[in-house]
Amino acid sequence: MQSDQVIDADLVSSCPLEIPPTSPEMNQSPNQNLSNQLQSLFLMGFLSLTSSLVVVAEAQTPDLSGTWITHETELQLYEVEATEAGPATTVFDRFALNSDSLEIKSGNSSTVGDERFQFVFDNGILVPVTDEGPLALGLSEEIDTVIRSGVEDVPLDISRFRRFEFEVGIRRPSGVFSVNALAGRWISLRQTMITLQSPELRDEVFVGAYQEVDQIDLRPDGHFHFENLSATSSFQTEEPFNGTWQPAGTGVTLSAGGETLSLADISAGGDTALWLETEVFENGGSQNIDQSYSILIRETPALEPSDVIGSWAFSMQRLNSYGDSAGFDQQFLGSQFEFGRIELLPDGRITGVILAASEPSTSLSEVTWSIEGNQLKFEEPGEPSLRLRVSAGHDFAAGLSFEERPFFLSGKEQEYGIVTACKLPKTARLFPAPTRLLAEGPVAVCAGSQVGVFYQLERSSDLLTWTAVGSPVEGTGAEICAQDPSFPSGKAFYRWRVVLSPSP
Repeated sequence: MQSDQVIDADLVSSCPLEIPPTSPEMNQSPNQNLSNQLQSLFLMGFLSLTSSLVVVAEAQTPDLSGTWITHETELQLYEVEATEAGPATTVFDRFALNSDSLEIKSGNSSTVGDERFQFVFDNGILVPVTDEGPLALGLSEEIDTVIRSGVEDVPLDISRFRRFEFEVGIRRPSGVFSVNALAGRWISLRQTMITLQSPELRDEVFVGAYQEVDQIDLRPDGHFHFENLSATSSFQTEEPFNGTWQPAGTGVTLSAGGETLSLADISAGGDTALWLETEVFENGGSQNIDQSYSILIRETPALEPSDVIGSWAFSMQRLNSYGDSAGFDQQFLGSQFEFGRIELLPDGRITGVILAASEPSTSLSEVTWSIEGNQLKFEEPGEPSLRLRVSAGHDFAAGLSFEERPFFLSGKEQEYGIVTACKLPKTARLFPAPTRLLAEGPVAVCAGSQVGVFYQLERSSDLLTWTAVGSPVEGTGAEICAQDPSFPSGKAFYRWRVVLSPSP
């Protein structure tokens, strides 16, 4: 690079540069595929021009190293288009619970089988970059909880296959828990899917769903008290009971009535826990399968607006069914998800963006927030309010929603929702400074960078086909530059893309 002079207007006019938006707050298409959304939001820094050099302070890069446990629900369905033979329908395929363990090394990298991950940050959102493309996760401020939801679509002849995923993960502590670290009021948010399997049926059959909210008081003296707070089905409620508990390494054991429950997956901060349970009941040659997904939160005893003001990621999944007036004989209707980033403002307003969604999303402009007791409350005109339980560390929240509506003449439609949210850590943008084009000598393109992240400069003449220019450049926390010795005579576009390694 021969000079740091900004390119002049004559050269700009001979090489027109279109400037796509690089901010998540601009021109979003909420029903974009999540991978495509992230490819444009997080991993591309398209060329823009500025009249001055902007140097960025060293980026904050939280350390993710340790053992992470993720619990996931996986819902598969088919959406069949309307034809002359019948209307459009949604067909339930199967439901599964998955649990995985991931070891993240120093430097925020990990390897699973033959696949390598490199974790980078963009404005608080955690982006695991893989050879197959990026994802996006919300990460809690204490760096011990992550959230995600998404959908995979596979087009078929007259239908499409859809796989919905909803995930929460925790980082296990490096040591053991004490009694005082876990004592307090825990709220269990439990959602259960009931399916039927029989020898005559190839696929699972949806039978129904239900939710329940339970309260478990873990007392410092080693005793606990359990009681049910609410349930969508009266058949699922339990009478209050007492028992004993004690820390067990990085988890806890609870004993009551001759039975013992081990809860192993607790976050390093000691205020979030995950639990999966599958029960199988024989039913005349068939099997009823109850699969329960539980999120447990050690509640904060008090909540102030200052505890929650700031940036949050949120993840939501809804399941719709219908049944008779008593709520029995449920039939599957469909599912939806949303994942986004919001800002809770001091005046009770919310700003933000839906980063990915299964259906076109409504605006967040009319949603407001407030504190109700020790819960975080969201309201939108014409919609039921949503209340989230907030963790003792004030950086994770979750809640269940349930709504019934009339369906046809005598039936009811049920909507089961589960929502999680993480207060985001303060991290740098992947491209924290405007991109610059430098003149005199070989053309050089410069951009702000993040420490430890590798950036590849690419060039295109049509915004469809991209060619790597030189080798990847390692971010320094300040501005980085790369030269293009083969600057074309016609139109050209440049972008910076995050890559896994320094290999081109």
